[in-house]
Amino acid sequence: MKKKNRALSVQKMVRNNCDTSRARTRESVNKELAVRVPVNSPSPQRSRGRLARRKRWQAKFLAALAKAPSVKHAARAAGVSRSAAYRQRESDVEFAARWDEQIEAATDELELMAFRSALAGDAQLLQFMLKCRRPQIYRELQRLEVDARHCGVLLLPAKEDKAP
Repeated sequence: MKKKNRALSVQKMVRNNCDTSRARTRESVNKELAVRVPVNSPSPQRSRGRLARRKRWQAKFLAALAKAPSVKHAARAAGVSRSAAYRQRESDVEFAARWDEQIEAATDELELMAFRSALAGDAQLLQFMLKCRRPQIYRELQRLEVDARHCGVLLLPAKEDKAP
């Protein structure tokens, strides 16, 4: 117990850059610390543990993201916060790329389900799908012009006819 308390008091002394009443020099204190306490460097075992935990939650996160493109849902499934996931995305280019791939894969699945529903008779969904897939033909063209000379009167021109 004494050794542990002594090591803690030595650490405090070094942090505060002060001498003790036992007339130890700063060099001798630093030598003791170098032997007893690693200075701000995580042990290799600790680093491997963190890396393994990060890889596990990333795998869970990406699997959940592939099922449903919701970061909130995926973070909850992986046991991390949304902000932790976004921080990891910013710092890890490979993780960000896999994240984007999973979002695209999930969106492709949703698009396929929507397409099947539209073909099954959902007229509104069918119209939406056509506007998305062939906007040059099916999008609604409306222009809005404001003419200051007419005191803010809005002029709405007729819809342009486009040949298919």
